[in-house]
Amino acid sequence: MRLSIAKIIFIILFFHLSIQLSSQSKNYHTITGNVYDEESGEPIPFVNVFLDGTTLGSSTDQNGKYIINKIPRGSYRIIVSMIGYQRDDRDVQLINKSTITINFKLITFVYKLEEINVTTERDYDWVNDAGVFQKNFLGSSNNSSECKIVNGEILEFIKSDDFHLKAKASEPLVILNEALGYKVIFDLKEFVLSNDNEVNYYGIIRFEELIPETDIQELGWEKRRKEAYYGSFRHFLVALCKGELNENGYYTYTVDYPDWNDLRRRDFLNPNLTDIVEKITTIERILKFNDYIMVAYMNEWEEKEFQTYRNYLGSKIFRELDYQTSWVKLPYGVAMFDINGNIADNYKSIKVFGYWGWQKVADLLPTDYVPNE
Repeated sequence: MRLSIAKIIFIILFFHLSIQLSSQSKNYHTITGNVYDEESGEPIPFVNVFLDGTTLGSSTDQNGKYIINKIPRGSYRIIVSMIGYQRDDRDVQLINKSTITINFKLITFVYKLEEINVTTERDYDWVNDAGVFQKNFLGSSNNSSECKIVNGEILEFIKSDDFHLKAKASEPLVILNEALGYKVIFDLKEFVLSNDNEVNYYGIIRFEELIPETDIQELGWEKRRKEAYYGSFRHFLVALCKGELNENGYYTYTVDYPDWNDLRRRDFLNPNLTDIVEKITTIERILKFNDYIMVAYMNEWEEKEFQTYRNYLGSKIFRELDYQTSWVKLPYGVAMFDINGNIADNYKSIKVFGYWGWQKVADLLPTDYVPNE
């Protein structure tokens, strides 16, 4: 039987497309399951089920069933949350299996309401503390000017001789980031500003994409998301995994400590730092080093506000630089991350200083964000 050229071309294209679709399906995963009441065994509807730090999530239906689709392979923490129940979570690694089932049984939780004095106006100290919190939580980058906390009135602040400021919230903070196009639900678990101005904060985070009003706004959001991603610590870890630091504009140096007046150094260059990364699984890596790693990102200028920040901390270079400088320290000497550049460890296992330390929640992207090439 003789085939025409047109049929041969069709068969080749069909075969090629089938391979592509098969490859794409292997790169994405699905998590599904049911949520029940621990005591009664009854399914619980309308439960929030989401992957911490991502836009990926769902809610249970009338039968307590949920499904989360199109999850890239990697390490995640699945969060299950419902008013009246204790929150539950599970760590999960998505490698080969395309669909996994995880069921949850939630325990009822009785809230103990503390006596709260509700006032329509806050005193001077609270307003001042809120300003300090916002600067150190949202940041002072260009994006921060278009980022606001919708329900900031729920914040309470604590001061002590042992630290400059602590903050807590009675419910998740809702943040509108008009710069990057996200609504961020941030369940704040810790915020501490030390007496030497070191900031530590963490929480459970859920992202929701805002709906653009125009095509121009949508394009603007994608442009600024790319700018936030390239040069970020997560981008650095992805490039490190691939052994492509220099190709992505990163130059690294081993130093004893951060020195704001030694930003132009070009010695101790470690092109790909292959000796500090250990492969654990297909998707997990361990980072191991002592001292500090100094990282210069050469593909983007500093923002003006960062120059002000580093001059305040002692830098004698009184102009914007055409590269960004950060330092990385591992307090425990080791930290785990995945191939998507997401930290899969205690948040205190990695400390960043310099440009990465200056960037805050206003520059934060979902961990499932991948720039469109």
